[in-house]
Formats: sequence, C-alpha cells, structure tokens
Amino acid sequence: MKKPIVAGPVIVEEGRVLLVQAGKDEFWKFPGGKMESFENHPAEPTYREPKEELGIEIAILEPTPFIFRKKNVVLYHYLSLRLTEITGGTAREWKWFSIEELEKYALAENVMPALKHFRFI
Repeated sequence: MKKPIVAGPVIVEEGRVLLVQAGKDEFWKFPGGKMESFENHPAEPTYREPKEELGIEIAILEPTPFIFRKKNVVLYHYLSLRLTEITGGTAREWKWFSIEELEKYALAENVMPALKHFRFI
C-alpha cells in the first residue's frame, strides 16, 4: 500500500521560523497538508496549503525537498520564501518562532530535522 504524501514549505525569515497549529493535535508544525488525488507532485500542495492555512503565496527556493519518512506517511518540505502578508485561513494559530526558543515548544517530529537539513541549526 502506498503511503500518503504530506508536503509544505519551510519558511525562515530573520532567524525566525513560521509554524502553525492545524489539524487535530496541538503540535506546532510547518504549514502544509496532504497531496490530493488531482495533484501530481509534492510541490503542488506546498503552494496550495499555505494559501488555505495562512492566506499566503510562496516561492520554492530549493527544488530538492527534505524528505521525512514516518511509518504511515511521507513528508516533503521545500525551503521557501513568503511572498505576501499573512491574512489568515484554516490554521487555528500561527506564530513566528525564534530558532533558539524552539526547544520550549511541542513541535511535530519533523521540524528540527528539516531545519537541520536546511542548515538553520
């Protein structure tokens, strides 16, 4: 059985990373979501989900994603640039976190490995 794909951007500005609380859990995570049946590439939800969750447009800066494999899902994260202001959307909450303070928060398990991959830590 093929594992579902979840994808989203990693957005870091001035030493702060943009994270959201969305879905059923309380973890802070990158904006993103499941690749839909009409989508053919993980970059597609990487563009779509930030619009839905935060009302923002993004540009992918690094075409090679960080891939994080879990037992029941594969996560693709692309280093990205925010192009527009955050206007809000389906995310319950969003926040800019200083990279130094991240350890104080309940983070999704892929956040720190992705930030290490893109050399922010």
